Amino acid sequence: MTISANYPTIRPSLLLDFANEQALDPRITFTRSTTGTYYNGYSSAVAEQNLYQQSQTFDNAWWGKTNSSVTADSTTAPDGTTTADSMIESSATGQHRIIPTAPTIASGNVVTLSCYIKQGTRTWAALSLTDN
Repeated sequence: MTISANYPTIRPSLLLDFANEQALDPRITFTRSTTGTYYNGYSSAVAEQNLYQQSQTFDNAWWGKTNSSVTADSTTAPDGTTTADSMIESSATGQHRIIPTAPTIASGNVVTLSCYIKQGTRTWAALSLTDN
């Protein structure tokens, strides 16, 4: 007799292994009206918390423009919708940039910044996070 013969042959019909699957079974739906915390076994993070206002509307006044302007909803976003904005450089020399009004972040907090940048008329871009 082998060891595997001692294991049951019955398998669960609904396996709720969220940590390894990283998704809900399609038979389950879940919604909440407040922000949740996700724990991955190493650290916790507040899920879906975006500290930047107007993070998808670069034409908004919340984003300062230097030697540039923004055309809203002018190109394809990563999700396939036409909601990505284009930065249009002026003919002025010097830096051409879009600068957000920085959110207030408590000292000692870990912050992750990510963005999608798609090549248009230029071949490089810079992303900067300062401790102002």
